[in-house]
Amino acid sequence: MSLVYLNLGVSSFITLLLLCAWFLLLIFSGWMIFVKAGYPGWKVLVPFLNLYLMFRIINEPPWWGLFFVAVGAFFGDIGQGVFMIFSIGMHYTLARIFGKSKLFSVLTGLFPYVFIPIIALDGSLYQGGDYENINTEDITNLSNLDEPDNSAS
Repeated sequence: MSLVYLNLGVSSFITLLLLCAWFLLLIFSGWMIFVKAGYPGWKVLVPFLNLYLMFRIINEPPWWGLFFVAVGAFFGDIGQGVFMIFSIGMHYTLARIFGKSKLFSVLTGLFPYVFIPIIALDGSLYQGGDYENINTEDITNLSNLDEPDNSAS
């Protein structure tokens, strides 16, 4: 099919290209977040498995993923509101687990399509589950990596 047959104008075609580029950036961002957390990146492409693993990454019970989908899908407008609240909380926790500040985490919860690629592409490290007690000085000061840790002796 040609563009003339589909009756797409040049602006529609450019918009389609930009949307495809944005979609690829989001897939790449998810891939990088999974890799940073220690999971194979291709698992971000598998429906439901990616949600299960995302809840594992943020150290929440994986069955929350099922609840997350079921409430959003089956309970109409109220379910969509609950889905949004869960989504904001999930993205906030994801940012905190990667060592981001509370302000950055709130912005990630509110604008995940902007801030998730930042988390994926910057030098932040996966902190596991103790995001409330992150020592950011240890994360940012990489000059002592070559020195052995003598605190155990």
